[in-house]
Amino acid sequence: IRFLRRNLDYLIILISIIINISKAIIILGIVFRVQNWPYSLILFLLGGIPLIFCYILYAFSIPEKDYDWTHVYPELAGMDHDNYIEKRADNIHNSQDENKK
Repeated sequence: IRFLRRNLDYLIILISIIINISKAIIILGIVFRVQNWPYSLILFLLGGIPLIFCYILYAFSIPEKDYDWTHVYPELAGMDHDNYIEKRADNIHNSQDENKK
């Protein structure tokens, strides 16, 4: 699984690079279209087709792990901020007392 996870990270980086290059090509196609220069349709297609495939691959990617936001926002756990600070301070004092022993 570690091998697959590492390769998946490389794949996500590669897809991100392809998406950014495709967006740049599309923007160049927009410039060509506004200036009425030829080959704007070709630039739209060269930028749009890889973009579509990359977004389809992103749809099937593994979602990132969900973080426990109650450590940052104690209100989400139903605890008000003052009680959370007091509880954290007690835990810090208790751990310091244990370290002194």
